Formats: sequence, structure tokens, C-alpha cells
Amino acid sequence: MIGNVQANQVTLKYASEPKYSRLVFQSFSPMSYTVQSEGSVLYVIPQSEDFSPGFQNAVFEDGLVQNVTIETRENRKVFKIQTGIQYASYRTFELKDPPRFVIDFYGKGSTTEQPEQPVPVVPPQTQTVPPTLLPSPIGSKKVIVIDPGHGGTETGAKGPSGTLEKDVTMSIARKLKSIVESTGMRAILTRDGDQIVTLDDRTSKANNNKADLFISIHANATIRGRARGAETYFLSAQATDDESRNIAAVENNAIGLNQAPAVEDDLKLILWDMAQTEFLAESSQLAETIQQELNNTLSISNRGIKQAPFRVLTGATMPAVLIEVGFINNPDEEKLMADAEYQMKIATAIFRSIQSFQNRNQEASSKINTSGQ
Repeated sequence: MIGNVQANQVTLKYASEPKYSRLVFQSFSPMSYTVQSEGSVLYVIPQSEDFSPGFQNAVFEDGLVQNVTIETRENRKVFKIQTGIQYASYRTFELKDPPRFVIDFYGKGSTTEQPEQPVPVVPPQTQTVPPTLLPSPIGSKKVIVIDPGHGGTETGAKGPSGTLEKDVTMSIARKLKSIVESTGMRAILTRDGDQIVTLDDRTSKANNNKADLFISIHANATIRGRARGAETYFLSAQATDDESRNIAAVENNAIGLNQAPAVEDDLKLILWDMAQTEFLAESSQLAETIQQELNNTLSISNRGIKQAPFRVLTGATMPAVLIEVGFINNPDEEKLMADAEYQMKIATAIFRSIQSFQNRNQEASSKINTSGQ
């Protein structure tokens, strides 16, 4: 509701180019920032206390920036940037529509290396800036971000024999990662062990790595424990049915959600839903491909693809789906999901879906290019 607007949220975007790397702090409403340099650390200080961070800890691997975390200094929330061993200097500028504060990082020996002292913020009309928010990623290697649901004390659903959702999703995700990487693509896990990762940070990791696809893996549960089969979801502010709405509510109740605006906040959800609008058709197509492949591979009845307001899918700037691979509180399905061979079947089915989806899009793109000649 309009009368229940949350604090201005600041999200993070990152991209690497051969000559520099770019970090972007984006918000819904305009904000001013100052930067303090202390050795290898930069502190980005918002000149407003009326904001909420859309991430907690972002990690990078290009040698210029190591990570971005949130700290409290003098009773004020600030963004701490730990630079890497290749870092030499930086520059900053601002952009509008949407409001963005941009920091470019330059490495040692770069021909475009900037002075050691920070460059003052210059209004966009008097400074030449790249025409896009973020540079295009280097090379053409596909990036698939795989999200094993839950983790740490957030165990997820539990089967009658004690099998935990967080363990099943991690096992399937690791198998899928191995298959993806064996074909030359890059696979990134949102968590690489049994730790808590907030829902917003999972999507941010996909955005920061310029992922081509975001696939979140979960295990379902019902009150009676009799349901069977897999379900595949893509994002919508409106759930397909009451069951979908209830499942989304359970998954959205993961640890860390309370640190960000609630998904029931109508205005917030609409804004994030708009971020996925560009990829809605592709997300639907990917979900349908995955659902069909799981049905065929696992010999299960078709429960169909559905839409629901899953927080982990909000804000993703690529096709994004959430897969409930089975009902873990169904004793028969729990036994299957705990089996390594069955987990491999699931991972293989998801991978085949990724291949089919990419091949179909490539063929469609080729036809468009051919017809335009």
C-alpha cells in the first residue's frame, strides 16, 4: 500500500572490463554519497539515513575489488569496499533515471589509471560516461547461477526420516554445477556450503555475475504429505492458486528476509516484478522446458508450471525460475531425493532443459538475423 512505503533500498551491480571494473549503487529515490579512502579500503557514505541495503556481502574475483560489506560508523550505515591486489585508483560519477552512484576501479599499470586522490563527483551533463549502466561481460561463456535453497540453521522442509531440504538442494546443485562446467559453461553456486545466505543476496550474486540464467532449487512439502511430483515456478506478484501462494510464503520466510522489506508490501513487490517483466516470456519458457524434462526423466505426473511471488526471484535481471523437485515429506519421495543416483537424474534433467532453452533461443535469434539481411 502507498501508505506503507519502505525505506529507499540501495542495490548493487558490478561488472568487469579489460581496462577497469565498475560498481554501481542504485536506489529508487535520489541519494548523495561521499567517499573516504583509507589505504586499501574505500568507504561509501550515503548522505541519508533513510535507506535500506539490498544486499549484505558481495564477493568479487577480478583482483580490483574483493568484496563490499555494510558497516556502521559513527551510528551511520556505510558501504565498505575492500579493494584487491591489482587496485590502483578510482573515479566516481552520478547517473539519473534510475538514480545511480558509479565507481570505476583501475588497476596498476593501466593506461587509464586515475590519480590516487578521489575525483570529485561531476554532474552527468558535464562528464562523458558510457551509454549503458553496466559494460557487457567479457567473452561469450554462458554463466548459470544455481541457487541451493536454504542453508545453515534455515534447514527448510524436513522428511519423515529426517532428510533436510537444505541437504538435498545442495547435493543436486553440486551435481548440476559439475555437469554445466563439463560443457565449458560457467556455473556459480549462491552458497558453497552449509551457510545462511539471504534471499536478496542470492539474486544479487546472479546480477553481479551477469548470469544468463538463475535457477533456484527447493524441495516441497504439504500438510498431509501425500502429494507427489515436481513443480516449476516463475515470478509474478499474483500467485497461480492458493497452494502456490502458500508455498511462496513458506519459502519467503527464510532467515534474513526480515532484514529487507516484506514481500507482501504491494508497492515493493510491484517494483521488483517490473524488473522481471523484460524476462517474463523467457522465464515462462524455461520453466515449461524444465517441467517437461523432469516429468519425462523422473516418470512423474505433470503438476504444471506456476507463478508465485517468490522473493528469491525478485529483481533478477535474467530468466529466473524456482524448482520444487519433489515433496520431501512424502515418505516415498523423501527416499528418492536422498538417493545420489536420483539426485543425478534431477540434475541431468535440469541441464538438458538449459541446453534445450539455449538452443531454442539461439535458433530463434538466427532466424531473426537471417530474415533481416
